[in-house]
Amino acid sequence: MLLHKYEVTLLLVLFIVALTVNAIDDSGNERQGCQAKQHDLKSKIYSFVDAYSGKICLEDRKYINIVRKENTGHCDKHNNLFKKSKDHLNILDTEINLNNSTQNKERNGQMLDQFSSSVWCQKSLESGLRCHFHNLCYLTHIREFAFVFGSNSIIYGISNIKTLSDNLFMSSLIDHNHFSFPLSLVPAKAVPSNKKLINSKTLIMARFKPDNLLHTFHDDLLPAYFTIKEICNYNPVCEKNINIFLSDENEMAHWNLFKTVSDKIIVSSKLSKDETWVCFKESYIGLNKMSVWYHYGFDKPQGPILNENFFGHNLDEYVVHTLNELSIYDKKEENDAITGIILSRHNNRKIINEVEVSHEIKRTLTKFYKNENIRIKIMSLEKDSIQDIIHEISHAKILVGMHGSALILGIFLSKDSVLIELWPYGVNPSAATVIRTLCSIKGITYASWVNYDFQNTIPHPEYPPHYGGLNHLPKPLQEKILRELQTSELSSVICCDNPNWLFRIYQDTEVLIETKLKGHKSEYFQKVVLKSLKQSEIHMNKNFNKVLKLMFPSKVISLNCHITKSTNQRLQYIQWQAPWNLQHLGCIDISYEVTQQNMVPGKGIDTSRSKFKDDVTFVSAWVTCVCDGNIGPDVYVLC
Repeated sequence: MLLHKYEVTLLLVLFIVALTVNAIDDSGNERQGCQAKQHDLKSKIYSFVDAYSGKICLEDRKYINIVRKENTGHCDKHNNLFKKSKDHLNILDTEINLNNSTQNKERNGQMLDQFSSSVWCQKSLESGLRCHFHNLCYLTHIREFAFVFGSNSIIYGISNIKTLSDNLFMSSLIDHNHFSFPLSLVPAKAVPSNKKLINSKTLIMARFKPDNLLHTFHDDLLPAYFTIKEICNYNPVCEKNINIFLSDENEMAHWNLFKTVSDKIIVSSKLSKDETWVCFKESYIGLNKMSVWYHYGFDKPQGPILNENFFGHNLDEYVVHTLNELSIYDKKEENDAITGIILSRHNNRKIINEVEVSHEIKRTLTKFYKNENIRIKIMSLEKDSIQDIIHEISHAKILVGMHGSALILGIFLSKDSVLIELWPYGVNPSAATVIRTLCSIKGITYASWVNYDFQNTIPHPEYPPHYGGLNHLPKPLQEKILRELQTSELSSVICCDNPNWLFRIYQDTEVLIETKLKGHKSEYFQKVVLKSLKQSEIHMNKNFNKVLKLMFPSKVISLNCHITKSTNQRLQYIQWQAPWNLQHLGCIDISYEVTQQNMVPGKGIDTSRSKFKDDVTFVSAWVTCVCDGNIGPDVYVLC
């Protein structure tokens, strides 16, 4: 076999050492004292030569060390015979160490450089499971993700990788499994050398209904915005450079709104077919759902999601960001005219008399504000750009529209504004409260107007099924739905293709105004407008009080207690100072609760001192401050 230069050199040196040992053995009797060591040394050298003829390993270097160590002591007089071999061995030992060190570094480097995936997961009450991945790959030809398990893989926060397919979701939807995480596990050798690596941070998500404006804001834009804020820790440079990877087929409607969250969006269907493996150096899956305020009734009637830690100012933060991204600024419009907006629908759910409605809004605003500078605009998604509609709504005092996705744009109203949601015949507003809940969070005055008069509705059984048509249904079921329209009200809905709900919600409606004939059941529209305008004046304070309800007093300070004895009684004195943050809370009603063991209350309590009478020696007491019904923490003292 071929020998390395080190191997040839080492064999020559060992041969010299072996000859030297033989020469030592052939000298006279005076060398008999060293014969035992020399014989042992020779056998070890020959053993080393035999071993070295196969391979060099760490154990082999012991023999070189033995040669050096055993060439000492009372055999020193023969050192001149070993000098040449010893020098060769020293040089060779150094070279072998360097060579093996290089080989070890290369071997370790290959291990460290091996492409492999890692994942760190955490779970929260609001958002469920969310994970941060390192080197997660997407296979474009099969539309699936791959976790590359290698020598450097880290898995944290989950029992095993397989569970991610059932517990990690790419959408913010509640109780919907369509957007589960499609993941496979592969070894490192499966990764091709021509993979595409995306180095910047990437948020991976999926959209539910990107053609629907309500779902676009509620399910996608808001969760993506707050997730990016969390990932980047409000670092603007990070936020500007983060990618969004959408596992969708195409861009679809409202694409300009998605660009307000990130201008670096990757749509899976747009990836090159030549790049079958696209790997993300740092990726995040699982959206922050702090902003999700509504569930769509996939397994129970739809309704609001209670989240006490999501506030109006959180929505305002997103609104300001979006307005800036759309270049919509707070400019004074038309000499500070008071503006009302009607969101019109051209194809379905039409307001039959929307021109009359616009006139009534203008008359009511003029009367209420005693201002002639009133303008009313009728706008629609069919004829106006989304940017123009948002611009007008952001300066409007009142927004009116039929129940539908476009009313989500009420998120851009100011807090002193009014939103009026119009409802068709046979539908109770409690059936779908997504807009009402939005207004409650943001602090906007919400009002609903409901058509209770059958003569003012136009149903459309001829529409396509997804727009509430009935012609595709069996005749008996059609007749049942038409009959129930006049006899019952729909007050709860389970998603998603309930024909009764769709049929009713897609009716056209004539809004009742005071010029119409008597004998109606519906409320006059003008009264709803006037009542809501009055309510809007106090909504700012209500919203502030809502925030104040979260505030609670801190612990009382300098709490002490002692018991004194008199002729015929024992007196307990408890003293404290007010909590330090009380001065900042603006409390109207302040009180203190004192709880004790082994004591019966005596003369009563004031806010700084309590006095009790009993014959016990030791008393345990707890003192709590209460500010407008908000209870602070207990403080314990032993008397």
